Amino acid sequence: MRNASELKAISAKFGIAIPKALESLIDSGATSYSADFNKNSSQILTTNPPALWATYDLEWLDDNEPSGVLSEWLAPEYQNGNFFAPFAQSGGGDIYALVKLASGEQGCAVLWRDNPESEINYLSFEDFVCGRFLDAMTDLSHLEDDLSPEEAVICLRKDYQRTTKDIPAAKTSLLDELIARDPMTREFKHGPNARPIQVLSLISQDEHAQLIFQFERANPRAFPVVAPWDIK
Repeated sequence: MRNASELKAISAKFGIAIPKALESLIDSGATSYSADFNKNSSQILTTNPPALWATYDLEWLDDNEPSGVLSEWLAPEYQNGNFFAPFAQSGGGDIYALVKLASGEQGCAVLWRDNPESEINYLSFEDFVCGRFLDAMTDLSHLEDDLSPEEAVICLRKDYQRTTKDIPAAKTSLLDELIARDPMTREFKHGPNARPIQVLSLISQDEHAQLIFQFERANPRAFPVVAPWDIK
């Protein structure tokens, strides 16, 4: 996404304010991918990575894609009067969006394509960004498909520095300390019954569990999502 005009138009129509931090990222070019990205990805990722690249499974939408997502899936007339301003997607087509429910509640959420219910896990885009980086600090293994362990840490730190520069220090002061820690290999479990694996990280899962609710809602607001294939 190189231009925020379409996202702004959608947000204005639905009464959703575009956060300054998100608008600044788009205007600065941090939410787009250069033409030589695939050819020079290692160099780009260790010097000036796209925003939130170091977090897991997030791709910024192109300039004209938010309106397409709405017309095909997330228009309020399809979604119980709930409003969405999409800005990114996962590799599987789940959508990251600013949300305004019909009840008036707002926040930031992942809209699952194959789940009849999603949740507002974050009250703001800034909390969403901080939560994503806290998650990434717990497990950097997704970056090691393309980067060495040393490069993965550099990528995370460069991404954090670029992406959080317009987020108030009151929110990032904790992360500023964590991001500077020395990386180490720790035990990690993808679920309570999963087999432990060893991953590169800056913080442990136990520490993550103690800190995540500084950004994520302890009691997320659930809301229904009609799947795209059920829209008539």
